[in-house]
Amino acid sequence: MATGAGGLAMRLARPDELDAIRAFLAERVDHAIIPLCNLRDHGLEGTGPRAMRAAVAEDAGRLTGFAGLTGAGVLMVAGTVDAPGLRAVFRGARLGGGMGPPDVMRPVLKQLAPEAPREHDGDEPGFEIALPDVPPEGIRLRPPGDMPSVLRDMRADFLIEAMDMGRDAARDRAAQDCKRYVAAGSHRLVELDGDIVAMTGFNAEWEGVAQIGGVFVRPEWRGRGIAARAIRAHLAERPDLRRAILYAASEAATRAYRALEPRPIGRMASVVLAEPIVL
Repeated sequence: MATGAGGLAMRLARPDELDAIRAFLAERVDHAIIPLCNLRDHGLEGTGPRAMRAAVAEDAGRLTGFAGLTGAGVLMVAGTVDAPGLRAVFRGARLGGGMGPPDVMRPVLKQLAPEAPREHDGDEPGFEIALPDVPPEGIRLRPPGDMPSVLRDMRADFLIEAMDMGRDAARDRAAQDCKRYVAAGSHRLVELDGDIVAMTGFNAEWEGVAQIGGVFVRPEWRGRGIAARAIRAHLAERPDLRRAILYAASEAATRAYRALEPRPIGRMASVVLAEPIVL
């Protein structure tokens, strides 16, 4: 167990605590749906870029904080965590960035990586959106495997625009992402009047809650309400969902989502370091 300067003790999570950790994160699903899904798919002893090692804080036997570090070096936090304690638990691991509530994530990254240059650094406003009664007319959704090269190119353009990636890095990352999208069937290409104009998708799903993500409209088709219509069409495919949430990566995205009757749910810090560091 590692105790930080603030007196908060953090320790590596045990596999037999997985159910308790999931319950803790499920209470914070709007900000924790990604680590929830990673734990569901990989547990605490998995391998690969999305598998996580996890540290927890507790008080009187009750979990009060969680931090998961993926194989790709992404730190995800919830509750109350301590940066020096995390450094001790994850010592020797690579840290490439983080995501989580800004009031938790930013103080942690300020201590763990105070001088590391950022490739991307933003606080994204989050919204719960109304589920549609009927799909919009005029939009056709196509499975992600229909046109894999188009999907890859559109995803790369999204990463360049929204995440500040260089083109080569974006194309490599897009190729990996799109393999996952095709395998999971999670994303859709959007066809309008015979043209592929956009893409949309579900980044994660947990017990009837879907987090929408990867929404991208080609520049020449913007300003026509296509993003909102695409999201409605995709949600209409899934009458089993009870909630839908999303985080807007830009002011333009926030404006585009106004047609979806958004209700604010807080913000998400999203940080990518220019180069990973070793804790």
